[in-house]
Amino acid sequence: MTPGPPRVCTAVLHWTLAAESAEEIVGDLHEEFDAVAAARGIRAARRWYGSQVARLAGRALFHRATDGLRRRRSAVASRHADVHTTNPGDSVMRSLLVETRQSVRTLIKRPALSGLVIITLALGLGANAAIFAVLDALILRPFTIPEIGRLVMVAETEPGNSADTRETVSPANFADWKKQTDAFEHLAAFEWWDVNLAGRDEAERVSGFYVTSNFFAALGVQPALGRTFTADEETRGNHRRVILSHDLWERRFAGDRQIVGRTVLLDAEQFEIVGIAPAGFAFPLGTDLWAPLALDAKGAARRDSRYLSVIGRLAAGRTLDDGKAQMAVVGDRLERQYPEVNKGRGVKVLTLVQGMRDQGLGPI
Repeated sequence: MTPGPPRVCTAVLHWTLAAESAEEIVGDLHEEFDAVAAARGIRAARRWYGSQVARLAGRALFHRATDGLRRRRSAVASRHADVHTTNPGDSVMRSLLVETRQSVRTLIKRPALSGLVIITLALGLGANAAIFAVLDALILRPFTIPEIGRLVMVAETEPGNSADTRETVSPANFADWKKQTDAFEHLAAFEWWDVNLAGRDEAERVSGFYVTSNFFAALGVQPALGRTFTADEETRGNHRRVILSHDLWERRFAGDRQIVGRTVLLDAEQFEIVGIAPAGFAFPLGTDLWAPLALDAKGAARRDSRYLSVIGRLAAGRTLDDGKAQMAVVGDRLERQYPEVNKGRGVKVLTLVQGMRDQGLGPI
């Protein structure tokens, strides 16, 4: 004999549906159950039967609860019609209190349904809060930097694909950008630097960046201890200075406040620690430390090697559109002057959030 549908599910249907309709619906479901069992097996049939019972029972409970609440609201409205007319303000509060009491009673009378509703709301609110937190961290407010609205990223565009690309910049083009524009209070460059740190404990690989001396000024960031870099430290031979992130300072050096002025071994070279970044600052990309971007004369004159990322702080009274217009002129000028390396390349100015965001994140 073929096993029948779960008895518990059938009992739930009898409990939730009206007596005259329950028998008819249960009979129809049993016939469908037998057909599903013959076609797909008893386990699949039981899963199908359970899903149908859940759907029908849930709908019946929902309609029962809402019908009861609607009848109670109608009764309350009719009882207090005179009060509404004579004292509207007081009647609103009375109606609110009455409806609140009725709602609480309904929830208490049907604990299973109430629990289901509360759990559904909790899961929905939690999921939405989690999604918004991710959106906020990745897109809306990914950086805790002062006056971030004045910060921009300036990038070159690739020939033939100017609308969708942002490319790094050659040192010589960057130098010309700084000389030929006044829309920015600061234009600063940085280059990725992966380095071995040796010291009191075992050596470890940390992420760093070489930065121009005005990098921290462009971002409006002051060190928690010590100082930032000076312009003469962008010179080879005088560049062995380093600023530690607050996290690295606490993790590796136990937050020693006497650390400024001491040296640390980076890629087997001695670097003097000149500052500690403020807590929470690790721009860009969770950086552990920063060192001066020092180029020799040959490296500074190169236009065919593009590896610098550029950020800027708009000058007082200047807007993003001002920066875009001026950099478009500068880009056209450099293309005409150096067509062998700049042909087809323009200049794009983006907000810092847009510029630092991964290009695949927008569609996602």
